[in-house]
Amino acid sequence: MDVVAESSGVFYDDLTPEERRLRGFQPGSYSWENFRNEVYGALNTRYSQGRVRLGNKCIHVGGTGDRLNADVIPYCEYRAYGAGGYAKGITFWTRSGIQVVNYPQLHYESGTRKNNACGGNYKAMTRVFKSARNAAGSDLPSYFLECLLYNVSSFRFSGNHQSMFHGILVELLESSSNGSKAQWMCQNGVQWIYGGAMHQTDLSSANRLLDALLSLWSNWR
Repeated sequence: MDVVAESSGVFYDDLTPEERRLRGFQPGSYSWENFRNEVYGALNTRYSQGRVRLGNKCIHVGGTGDRLNADVIPYCEYRAYGAGGYAKGITFWTRSGIQVVNYPQLHYESGTRKNNACGGNYKAMTRVFKSARNAAGSDLPSYFLECLLYNVSSFRFSGNHQSMFHGILVELLESSSNGSKAQWMCQNGVQWIYGGAMHQTDLSSANRLLDALLSLWSNWR
């Protein structure tokens, strides 16, 4: 079970020091690390010794009896500024010092709009492609597949599952050959799919998955 803990007392952003100065922002006296340590301390106080430990991305709380294991993620607000204001996301750091930035609310809202535009078939076909990924022996994350299919034209999500799978795969392969896939965005509409960041996937891994899916389709037929 995943649990999130949000601090509303501080936010992080993508601005330069000069841009922050022009907006009148002042450095906060409270940080995400302060918040993470307070959450960790509170959990240790609440639960018996040895059940709470710091993981790389979250705080693990071991279950007992009828209590489930839980992963607690302390985070702060993150703002990505643009001409029209800012996109609101979340941020936290791994124990190895890597900052993670996600936009879960935007991801959810965009996915809902896409699914409605596709008559409910977007989510259904995402599940189909996840099963195909597993059958192909790929370990690319489900988040990547959601973002990948989000960029596929909505008209591809009509018909039976077989015709939809074929049409989606055709567009994915075409986008790979003409290079347009490299410019695709995540479902949140803020971040790029491909690259070296923690939330991104490298193009070579994506191409290997497409080759494997094409092989599966050919054998199924």
